[in-house]
Parts: sequence; C-alpha cells; structure tokens
Amino acid sequence: MWLRIVGGSVAAALIVLIVVALAVPGALPFGPKARAHEAIKKGLFDPTSPLFSEEVIGDNEMVCGFVNAKNRMGAYVGATPYLYVTDNVASTLPSTPKEALRKFLHSDLNDADWKENLQNVYNECAFVDLWKSGCVSHGSNPLNDEGVCQAVADSKTLRDAADKLGIR
Repeated sequence: MWLRIVGGSVAAALIVLIVVALAVPGALPFGPKARAHEAIKKGLFDPTSPLFSEEVIGDNEMVCGFVNAKNRMGAYVGATPYLYVTDNVASTLPSTPKEALRKFLHSDLNDADWKENLQNVYNECAFVDLWKSGCVSHGSNPLNDEGVCQAVADSKTLRDAADKLGIR
C-alpha cells in the first residue's frame, strides 16, 4: 500500500514537472534558449565560459539577452548583448553604434578597413533595430543606442549624422 501511494505521488510529481516545463518557454533543454546558447557558444573563444543573463524569448522564438564570456587572457569581458534568430543567425553586438560611427569617421579612405567600418555602423544599427522590434515588448532590457541609429537613418550622410550628435 505504501509503495502504491509513493509511486502515485512520484507519477503525479512527474506529470506536474512535465506540464510546467512545457508551459514555460525555453525551459526545456531543446527550446529556444538552449538553441541560442549553443549557437552563441560556437563563436566564443572559450565555449565553456559563457554566463547568460536577462534573457527573453521574443517574437518567433527570437532570443535576446546578454552573454559574458572569457577572452584569450582568461578574463571575463563583461555582459555583451546577443540575439538569436535561427540556428544560422546568432550574433553579439561587438561595440555600440556610436563607437562604430566614431571609428568610421576616423577611417582613412585609403585604408582597406574603411568599407568594413562603414558596414559595421549599419550592421550594429540593424542589430539594435531587430532587438527593439523583437524583444523589448517581451520585457528585455532595451539597448540604448543614444539616438545614433535614428540620426543615421534620417541623415543624408554619416558625417551629417555625426554632426547632429556631436560625435567627432
């Protein structure tokens, strides 16, 4: 009799755990957060080191959050925003749009990196826009681009945008 009650309690507890796991998005080891973690780990120097925080599942199972991971020196670099859209699209924000714009403005047009610096401004603004459109409404910590992306979108040139923002 006692085994039957204990067995019944264990079975009931398992059913409750399964229902809760299915009801909480990302709680299962194969859910969107787990897939996001695996995708982000692939791009890290030390894939065993990431600490994930402030994660939110947004529209279409997009995952937004922050990742802190070790660099080549073995030190944690600080929380960096990341986005996971699909198994093929996972990205971290390497710098802020403001930093990218400043770097572009200081590029020498004879330098081979100026085109990459130009593309980084637009890539980082696209990252911020995607974050805002897909995750902010689901409770994520909004990224502060300091109005850079709107100024870039509203201006004819990046120099005009920088002048509006006082970036030198």
